[in-house]
Amino acid sequence: MMYDVTVRYATQNTGDLSIDHDRKNVLNISVNNTNGKWQSSKVRMFLREGINLIDIQSSAKLSLDYLHASYVNSDPIYSEEAENAKVVGEPAEGDPSLIRDDALAKYASGGKYVNGITSYDGKERNLELTEVEVPEAGRYKLVVKYANGEYSGSHSYNNNVVERYAKISVNGGEPETVYFKNTISWQQFATVTIDVNLKKGKNSIKFNNNNTYDGGANPYGGSNGSGTAPFVDTVMVPKQYTPVFDKFEIYGQPTVVDKKEK
Repeated sequence: MMYDVTVRYATQNTGDLSIDHDRKNVLNISVNNTNGKWQSSKVRMFLREGINLIDIQSSAKLSLDYLHASYVNSDPIYSEEAENAKVVGEPAEGDPSLIRDDALAKYASGGKYVNGITSYDGKERNLELTEVEVPEAGRYKLVVKYANGEYSGSHSYNNNVVERYAKISVNGGEPETVYFKNTISWQQFATVTIDVNLKKGKNSIKFNNNNTYDGGANPYGGSNGSGTAPFVDTVMVPKQYTPVFDKFEIYGQPTVVDKKEK
């Protein structure tokens, strides 16, 4: 979602104001000497639902008054239902079709979803966004709507949830491994926000799974009753899949909307 983030400050000299989102720089703004007078700069940028980390740094001697975020819209520059993407491969043995419209599909945004992207049997399956067009080269926010209700093994009182993952490759580049937290139920959809570096014009983004799950954020406690043995993927999750994919959205880069004295 796009927000207008207003930063109110005063400076004693010139320099640059740096805005970071989730520990990554999103924009630098040149600031003049305001001679101690308050000035505000407004930046339109993506913020996800929930908690966001925004850091303000400055090379100028700066006094910070406040930071205020106001909602603008939920209009992505690119949006695609998973079932309309390019889905490659045939279902693994015993699996239903990769594009599904079963009883769980009513919880998906478009009435269908994609599941069954795996390579545990040595066969290639993937989902690809082939027409991702952006106006300028740079880092964009990719929001993936997904579900992951997988469990593995058994326990007397703890759920052995599985963090499904996907290998994500942009324009045929080196894939990045992204883990998707368990949503407890296949009926419950959540979102993950991923930074993707795109070139100006058309891009492609591919999602697959290479069956190399290592326990995700918790590599211990999966392979014995006492919870002390290292995670063994072939014992606990021998058949590894990407999460259920519902929808993909990409949001624009940050821009300076307004800069004025107050």
